[in-house]
Parts: sequence; C-alpha cells; structure tokens
Amino acid sequence: MRVLIATDSYRIGGNWTFLESIVESLTKRNIETTMYYGSDDAGQLMFDHFEKNNLMVTKDIHPYYDYGFFTQSISLEKCIREKINIGRYFQFLLCVKPSDRNRRFGHPIQTYYTNSQEIKQLYTNPNDDVLLLPFGINHEKFTFSESNNQCKNIYSLSQSEELNTFLKNFCRNHNFNFEYNHNRINPTFNISEKIKRSDLIIGAGRSVYEAMASGKNVICGDYRDYYKHWGRAPYPIMDGMVLEENIEELLNFNCSGRCYRKEITEDSLLSEIEKYSLDNGIFNHNFAKRYLDIDKVVDRFMFG
Repeated sequence: MRVLIATDSYRIGGNWTFLESIVESLTKRNIETTMYYGSDDAGQLMFDHFEKNNLMVTKDIHPYYDYGFFTQSISLEKCIREKINIGRYFQFLLCVKPSDRNRRFGHPIQTYYTNSQEIKQLYTNPNDDVLLLPFGINHEKFTFSESNNQCKNIYSLSQSEELNTFLKNFCRNHNFNFEYNHNRINPTFNISEKIKRSDLIIGAGRSVYEAMASGKNVICGDYRDYYKHWGRAPYPIMDGMVLEENIEELLNFNCSGRCYRKEITEDSLLSEIEKYSLDNGIFNHNFAKRYLDIDKVVDRFMFG
C-alpha cells in the first residue's frame, strides 16, 4: 500500500502534529508515506523531524498511490500537473475553505475530512462526501501524567501574542506559574513533555485534545485573526473549562472558544479556574482514550 501526504502548511502547530500522528500510525503498520509539498522549500523541517524520529517517510515519488491526503489546494494542483495517479483523494478541512479549483483537473476530491460540525456546515456542500471525525491523538506520546491537587502551573498554547501577554500578567497577579509556546514566536517539538508538567492548559483545537489525552484540566479559547473574518468576536474568546457536561457541544466547534464565545477577562478566567479538579483530568483522559484515537481515525480513512 502506498500513501502520499501533501501539505503547504509546514509551521509547527496543530496541522503539523495531526500529520505527524497520521505518519506515526502508518509507520506502526509498516506503511511508508511519501511527503509531498506544494513548493520546493516547504516542509523540509517537517520531513527532517519525521526522519529523525524514525518514521517511515520518503520524498521519492511513485507513479501510483492508493491514498492521497491533502491539506491545501496548491499541493493538489502540483500533484495533478505532475500526473501522479492516486486511487482515493482526501482533503483535510481544518479551518480552511475547499477551493473550487480542486474540481478543475478531472480528479476532484472524493472525500473531505473535518473534525468539526461547524466547518462541515460552513464549507461543504450537501453533495460532498464528508467524513466527520474528532481529531485523533497518539496515545503512546500523550500519556496520563499527574497534576497538583490545586492549580499551580498554567501552560498556554495560544496563537495570540496579545492573549499570551494577558495570561502572563494574569498568572503573575494570581501567583500561578506560567509558560507558553506560540507557533510563530517560540515553537517547540516538546509539547507533550511541557503538557505533562503542567496542571492547566489553555488553547484551542488540537492542543485541547493533546492536553485531554494527558489527563489535564483544559480551558479552550484563543484569539485568532480569522475570528474577525468570520464576523466573530474581535477579542479573545473561550468556551471555558472542558467538562463532562459540555464536551459534546465543544467538539462541534473544534474546542475553539467559538461555541460559547465568552470574552476572556480576569474575572471570567478566574471563574473558570475555580472549576479545576483532578476528576476533570481523569474524565478528559478517559474520554480521549475512547474517542480521540489516531489509529481509529486512520482505520476510517483507509478501511471505512
């Protein structure tokens, strides 16, 4: 079996770790993945990282692939121009709009994958074949780790410099230890270890699921430019603490803050932190183990 993964997005972040988890799952099955990029220089960092971690990846192009997974349309167009034959085309919708250009080349995307009911409703058509599944997590990497009885260590994976500055000042004022990683300012490959030594994680999307798998309390929210593009709140928003009673609703919006859209203020954040408990972390871990498993997601991609 041959698999091609094509991406134009090579910045360390949710898309990166999602693709990495797919390659990890394929490597366990002894399936080599061809990494294919929309531009020649894009993705070398990603490829080198995968290779360093002994994942089965190559840049050698074969004439035929059973499956092709695409994150954006640039790499799809390049693939079709180069006449690479693919049995089944998938496009991942992870906060991007599928381009009508995908339908010009005689090989339209056959299946869209999204992890969010919100994205499905916004950006797909009734006639599209859409596979709606939660993000999968590699549970061999993101494993349960103990937390303090009371919240002491807060770790932010927000992509907003403005929000991280607010959180830094908030933590200083309320005697919490604070650390953050921003995918443009100080990206890291070491997210799993940083999550493990934290008590509470603040972030949106995939970072929420990775923290849940690690048995952590999680507040989902952020402040992203495309919130304004969608006509959403022009300030940092959150859904608040992930809890057993709200997780199903939050998943419909990719645990992004766009479900409840609460403004992040000092008072509102303190109110959410008061919900901190070790039981939340245990629930999150068990939920992630059951529903957020990358091997099950890859099974659905390849075997239905």
